[in-house]
Amino acid sequence: MDNKLTIKKAKHRDTNTLAKLGRHTFTDTYAGKIPKHALKRYVLQHFNPKVIAGALREKKSGFSIAYIGGKPAGYSKINVSRNVQGKKDPRCSELEKLYVLKEFQGKGIGNALLKKFENAAKKRGNTFVWLGIWKKNKRAISFYKRHGYAEFSSRIFTIGKIRQKDPLFKKIF
Repeated sequence: MDNKLTIKKAKHRDTNTLAKLGRHTFTDTYAGKIPKHALKRYVLQHFNPKVIAGALREKKSGFSIAYIGGKPAGYSKINVSRNVQGKKDPRCSELEKLYVLKEFQGKGIGNALLKKFENAAKKRGNTFVWLGIWKKNKRAISFYKRHGYAEFSSRIFTIGKIRQKDPLFKKIF
């Protein structure tokens, strides 16, 4: 089997692939950690093809899909010049999502997607990048810290009736 890693910019034709990746990776990450009904509702609302197609049309956002041997393995979503703590800041980009399917974790896909995001941000002239992480996702927190990200603030993330305060991390170039 070909295990070559390739990363491609997602296009409209990738809508269903992104929706499927989003549903699977989000469910794998949060199953058993939040109520099943809240998880199901969130996934149906945020990872359906109509929502993904709309996100693909946004000019200040973009998706990348990682493939291993031609099979979708993970994805990322970025937002350019995204508001940070309610303030528009053209010097930054947000990494809104970076997920890898369980079967492909530990193969460098997350590293490659993160590097692609950071390099694109530097080319745009960004001086820093930021992201939010679920406070109980210790694996993700450790991953970003290893890559030079530091906690700088927090935000409220709501899923169903659950409101949680999650940390925000940034990396300065």
